[in-house]
Amino acid sequence: MEWNRYRYKMLNNYFLDLRNVYKELASVLPSRDEYTKLVVDRDRFDTSKYPTHRMKNDDGSYSYYYAASKHFELIDPYVTDRHSLHYAPNHWVYLLVKNKKTKEWEIPTQTMQEKQTMLNAKNELFGKIAGGKWKISHYMAQPLLTTLRDFDEEEKSKAFNLSLHGVRCFYFLACHKEGVPAMIKDYYDDFAWVAKRELNKFIPKDTFIELAKVLWDS
Repeated sequence: MEWNRYRYKMLNNYFLDLRNVYKELASVLPSRDEYTKLVVDRDRFDTSKYPTHRMKNDDGSYSYYYAASKHFELIDPYVTDRHSLHYAPNHWVYLLVKNKKTKEWEIPTQTMQEKQTMLNAKNELFGKIAGGKWKISHYMAQPLLTTLRDFDEEEKSKAFNLSLHGVRCFYFLACHKEGVPAMIKDYYDDFAWVAKRELNKFIPKDTFIELAKVLWDS
């Protein structure tokens, strides 16, 4: 915004002393009504603020459900469906996917290609999961956890792995941003939101032990 650039210019000129430039800044700052309009226009595109379901009550009124919302006033705390973003609302929940080949639950992963950047790999992986139907926000640039393991028998048989000795996994944290979570069936059989305290029921013990050290619970 123009007034913001002007503000920083003035602050630099006056050595960050707001008292010296207060009157000059006040003349270019937006009014309360202008600022409110900016916020409203921005939030208009936030789908979490719009109901996804409507139910008619006995008295003729309607109740609404916001499946994409994370605001405590708009969620259903009694949801038991693991496909719902509202599952276990008092805890952090983590996305697991069901491998089409092994039929086992796992953290979403993919193989990085040569010269591929971490960011590009993360975006490509999420594209396979969501197909543009919902959005996430990458929480941090650095990995939350890295692990190293030996190749399994199938991986050892692949020609491009002959000069390698194992697999290093980088785990990154991302948060749901907006939209109702759904899964693209081309890559995975199913998905589930799972609280940290339940992860040991879905993933191998050694993987859970490593993740339990860094994942948040509530």
